[in-house]
Amino acid sequence: MISLLMYHQVSNIPEASDPLGLAISPKKFDQQMAFLYKANYKCLTLNEAVFQWRNGLKNQNKAFVLTFDDGYQDIIINALPIMKKYGFSATIFLVAGKVSNSSDWRKSTPASFTKILTWEETQILIKNGFTIGSHTLNHPRLTLLDEQQARAEIRGSKELMEDNLGQTIDVFSYPYGDSNPQIQKIVAESGFSSACGVDRGKWGFYNLWRVECARKDSLLKFFSKVNGLYLPFYRFREESSLGVKLRAFSRRRLIYKK
Repeated sequence: MISLLMYHQVSNIPEASDPLGLAISPKKFDQQMAFLYKANYKCLTLNEAVFQWRNGLKNQNKAFVLTFDDGYQDIIINALPIMKKYGFSATIFLVAGKVSNSSDWRKSTPASFTKILTWEETQILIKNGFTIGSHTLNHPRLTLLDEQQARAEIRGSKELMEDNLGQTIDVFSYPYGDSNPQIQKIVAESGFSSACGVDRGKWGFYNLWRVECARKDSLLKFFSKVNGLYLPFYRFREESSLGVKLRAFSRRRLIYKK
């Protein structure tokens, strides 16, 4: 069983500056990586995991993939030394149009913006065995764009990254986990071999489910995520006819309450 783990920041920013709880402290991240290392989990690249799935190979027991969305600079400052200590690598999904800039898509005060990696820092990660993927040009909700705008965000990010990094960029991640079959088709047509979502929609090579690792996760909760205990729930909720009906019912109740 291969678990795809999703991170954003490894940082000591205060909780007040992290309302979504997406920043994990370096201490907690080190504890999680130490757990994986001591328990003999194998760190795979995203492409290695996809290769196993595409070719129907028997999944390795106790295997995982680390992914980071957005490409924050604290990856190279805080996360890289920890991963190097345990011999791990990760896939970094960069917001290509914000490289060397900051996370202004958060639509909050400039004081809360977070620095994004530079191209030079991204090259350092590549030299350390990291995979680089696209997270669009500007981090929009792709399903809210028209087809031309969506193609520009998806294809434009790939072209910009390949021009600056001198290598093929073939993996993608949807901002906000926001996609639909039309967006997934554009990603495939743009030359990406696979794409990561979150935990919504039908699983597929252009909607690989990931489990989010968050600020308040205990080590026990992290253990449950790594071991895939969430997967049966995902499959029931997103792929079974009963699960789809229950989701629709829950959403109607939520709308009614509002």
